[in-house]
Amino acid sequence: MAKVEYCVIGYGRFGAQIADQLNELGKRVMVIENSTSLCDKISRLHEIVIKADATDINALSDCGVRNVPTIVVSTSNVENSIMICANLRQLGCENVIARAKNITHERVLKTMGITNVITPETEVANKLAIQLVYNLGADITAINKDICWVKSVITNPDILHKNIFALELKEKLDALVISIQRKNEIIFPIKQNTQFKIGDIASIVCPNNNIKKIIKILTTEK
Repeated sequence: MAKVEYCVIGYGRFGAQIADQLNELGKRVMVIENSTSLCDKISRLHEIVIKADATDINALSDCGVRNVPTIVVSTSNVENSIMICANLRQLGCENVIARAKNITHERVLKTMGITNVITPETEVANKLAIQLVYNLGADITAINKDICWVKSVITNPDILHKNIFALELKEKLDALVISIQRKNEIIFPIKQNTQFKIGDIASIVCPNNNIKKIIKILTTEK
């Protein structure tokens, strides 16, 4: 039997999206949920579903979480989240990713040694704010206050048939092309002879103050 690669604790909207996506990617996922009705539903979608109260360290230990490489704590209840993370730390689980409801929750989790904390509402708000400020249709995600991840469709014919490195995006705009999605293919890493094609989706990391310049180069926007 294949080893469980991921454990998702809590099957709310956030946890369900993660567990379902991992399952679609062919990963073996264990879902821990305390709701009987939800467990009945989840069992139709996932192979390993355990009904357990993860705030109880003994119940959590019995689930075998010590043997799972990556654990995602997705519950939105702050008190339960803190208790579950404390239990996981006590059980010696190292690679724990936790959802935080707000900044205070995030700080508490980090003081407990949970270094990988996600605050979905904050990340969505930051993304929307950046898109509003720059008034662009590209998919823009803040990495920090100075740097963004930009995904843009290539529509500018002037940059076709040129090696990407010849565009000197790194030298002129401190921008790095990470990957290219071309239909069902992902081009990574970018090589010296890689060229853009119309319809490609480029993923680029660049400073916030150069976002508009990057979009102008990749697209026909003025």
